[in-house]
Amino acid sequence: MPDTKTDLIDRAETIDAIKRLGDGYEPQGYRTALRDAVEAIEQVDALHAQNEDNPPLTLEELRGMSNTDLVWVVFPELPPEDNCWYRAKKLYDLYSHAHYGKTWLAYRRKPEGGGE
Repeated sequence: MPDTKTDLIDRAETIDAIKRLGDGYEPQGYRTALRDAVEAIEQVDALHAQNEDNPPLTLEELRGMSNTDLVWVVFPELPPEDNCWYRAKKLYDLYSHAHYGKTWLAYRRKPEGGGE
């Protein structure tokens, strides 16, 4: 995964270069393989971007979710294996709102590294 903005720029330039190479004189199978490689790289980058944009939910966001919505709950003071998925509505009704952000946090997705 890219570590800096420069890495992202270099990565984008590399992807563009691969795309241009694939449009040249190479056999069809080679172009298809290059397009597949570019698509895979772009998918990994998109997943990485999703993980970066996964702040803890606000209580207002949590309250607005239904019981079919799942959220990843992190209990900072407990062992990492206690972090788990909960139904949003049940979680909102079950845990103390006064302790939110202190003893528990909820996320739309499991944070990168598991929220440990």
